Amino acid sequence: MSIYQRIQTAVRLARMGFKQDPRAAAAIGAFFSRSGAAYSGSARLDYRAASQDGYKRLTWVFRCIKALGEAAGSVPWHSYVRESDGTIKPLDDSYPLTRLIEQPNPRESRKEFLDKWMIHLSLSGNDYWEIVFVKNVPYQLYSIRPDWMTPIPDKLVYLKGYDLDTKSSGKPIHFDPQEILHFKYIDPTNEYVGMSPLQAAASTMQTENSAIGWNQTIFDNSAVPSGVLTVPSQLLRAEGRDDLRKSLRSEFTRENLNSPMILWGGMTWEKMGLSQRDMDFLEQRRTNRYEICGALGVPPELIGAAQERLTYNNYETARLSFWEDTVIGILDWLKGKINQRLAPFFGDNVFINYDLRSVPAMRKSFADTISAAEKLVKMGVPFNEVNRRLNMGFNDLPWGDVWWAAANLMPIDGPPVEASGEGAEEDINPFNLERMR
Repeated sequence: MSIYQRIQTAVRLARMGFKQDPRAAAAIGAFFSRSGAAYSGSARLDYRAASQDGYKRLTWVFRCIKALGEAAGSVPWHSYVRESDGTIKPLDDSYPLTRLIEQPNPRESRKEFLDKWMIHLSLSGNDYWEIVFVKNVPYQLYSIRPDWMTPIPDKLVYLKGYDLDTKSSGKPIHFDPQEILHFKYIDPTNEYVGMSPLQAAASTMQTENSAIGWNQTIFDNSAVPSGVLTVPSQLLRAEGRDDLRKSLRSEFTRENLNSPMILWGGMTWEKMGLSQRDMDFLEQRRTNRYEICGALGVPPELIGAAQERLTYNNYETARLSFWEDTVIGILDWLKGKINQRLAPFFGDNVFINYDLRSVPAMRKSFADTISAAEKLVKMGVPFNEVNRRLNMGFNDLPWGDVWWAAANLMPIDGPPVEASGEGAEEDINPFNLERMR
């Protein structure tokens, strides 16, 4: 029996009033002590650091996360119910589950709420939704900053709940597990907390910030050091050297850059500059932004990070790729969580799904899907089956399970008869009605 099966068995027995097997309790306790150690263990990309050094400082991090948030929040959602005969019936948009997603709370619309959801996930790898219940039904949703939330492991039931601590004042607020919907990108070394996608690009972000800082320093000095002042050692004592150094700093930095310099006798001035190779950070920075885009799943062409290869066709391909390879996967994850944790409160066999028909990037893809559906229908596949197979988003039709065969097709009960003797032309015709009778 696996450790997770032991946990489930222990929970069921405890609820039924049975005492737990001491050996099972010891095994479960040892498992969770290791998990707890992993929870507080290895170094992670801090949420605040990811926000300050990434989202607020690096253009490409900001643009990628903004593109993800806008995409996730732009898609409408609709509720459905699966009837006893298997047919799917759409529910009115005033249905409570639909309204909950469209207006999660009085302060935020669906777009604002899912935009914040995507920011938290991208920077932290986690987002926590507080579920406010009214009469045992989810009534409002609130997204909580991930650095304020701490999962509380439990040796018996895996998770005791969550503590909310804003680090300002007061006692942490405790939430039971059913009150929090936790989204997380899996961290293979952490049982309870997810990993930010930017964790994989942490070194790249550090390199990019260093490159920006270096460039800023260089341009603050007019892109090149002015030159080298050579002074014979016998001309200056220690005090004179300090005076000269202070004079140069006050007269030839910042607003006095490139001002003429008057030299005294015995001093020489040699103008110098950096080589083009020393000044060229473009290739390194191009690599950095590609890696950042890769970590967040956003094509560089979509956010202007690949200007050197940007064409209209490339942009259209990148936009479609973004939706098919990244956004739809995120929406499927969100749909699965909502249908698992929220939808059962709103009725039996009720579920929710997103609608891509209004997404401009998916229109050409939808047209291609319709062409494929037309071919399948002509092959005799019922429309409802085609609709489910290609996920076209149509409601089941009353006649959609009927096979509609083309009127100009007729069955053949065997291979064509070879031509021989009189009437050969008639016999060789595979559609000869007399022969088929």
